[in-house]
Amino acid sequence: MQGECEGMPSVSASATRASARRASAGRSSARSASPGARVRWDRLGRVAMLCVLMVLGYLYLSAGVHLVSTWRQARGVSAKVASMERENKALKRQHEALGRPGAVEAQARSIVDAESPDFVLIDFMFLAALNLSFSQPSAAMAHMAFFRVAEIFGGLTQMFSGI
Repeated sequence: MQGECEGMPSVSASATRASARRASAGRSSARSASPGARVRWDRLGRVAMLCVLMVLGYLYLSAGVHLVSTWRQARGVSAKVASMERENKALKRQHEALGRPGAVEAQARSIVDAESPDFVLIDFMFLAALNLSFSQPSAAMAHMAFFRVAEIFGGLTQMFSGI
């Protein structure tokens, strides 16, 4: 029996050869395709997730930048509003002060006393200042009234010069 079996390949050896042929056939078909043609899904998934993460990061950063710029702009606008409110209150106080009797005369007197001019020229339209007496020489001018009636006086002088 041993002689008969020695020339024959054993079952396990033939099975090993068959499986080696199948493996080499699988490798040869894999070798026939280029190594770059295989898709590595794990790597592709990681790259796609990285791209999605980068896009989400950009969107969050963009929203944050817009939020900060809007906050700064609102802070600047509120500072302007506060400044305008203070100016409005000051103007209202000034309006009330100038509306009181004697306030204009007092302001005119304080300006003349503070500056101590050599000559005081008062516009005729500023009637409150006409009642004041100054230690400096003063005069009242009526330029507005004069220009309104200048044509009438011009006509009168021509008419009288013709007589």
